Amino acid sequence: LEQKLVSLFGGNGKVMLSNSGTEAVEAAIKLARRHTKRKGFVAAMNAFHGRSSGSLSLTFKEKYRQPFEPLLSPVARVRFNDAEALKAAVTNETAAVVLEAIQGEGGVRPARQEYLRAARDICSDRGALFILDEIQTGCGRTGKFFAFEHFGVQPDIACLAKGLGGGVPIGATIAREEVASFTPMEHGTTLGGNPLACAAANAV
Repeated sequence: LEQKLVSLFGGNGKVMLSNSGTEAVEAAIKLARRHTKRKGFVAAMNAFHGRSSGSLSLTFKEKYRQPFEPLLSPVARVRFNDAEALKAAVTNETAAVVLEAIQGEGGVRPARQEYLRAARDICSDRGALFILDEIQTGCGRTGKFFAFEHFGVQPDIACLAKGLGGGVPIGATIAREEVASFTPMEHGTTLGGNPLACAAANAV
């Protein structure tokens, strides 16, 4: 399964299997901080990335976040599809920009091609990682395995879940090999990669 996912990601990568989408995002958050040695994140308004503490920090709606604050910080929130706002928000303290190719929580709102391409360039220029949350859009739901394939961009990290297991719980964090810098025991999962979930994902 991991070999297939790396191949679909472009051939260069490592995979961390988990049990859900929010866990996939949590691994991406930790990996971004581990690799860049930076603390900050930039996320989009109306984004939804999960309900555990780290992923919830990137989620936009205050009704989800407020009862559980303080959460992970600093997180800058910018208008979706506004490349200039994104450029202004990414600094030398930004570990990663986390975006969805199509926003679901804020309505069905696709990113513009030039926006995701600008996000890729901004991250490369500033030394931040570019993370795409493909939990809702991945696994062929847009006609390609990853939605980012429609946009001509390659993220540093992609997060998958939902459709990957065809109803069996599974999550996956796929990172370019150069940024997959966890050392042994820095991150883990009890049931991630279990035989049933992997068999289901291979069938999908």
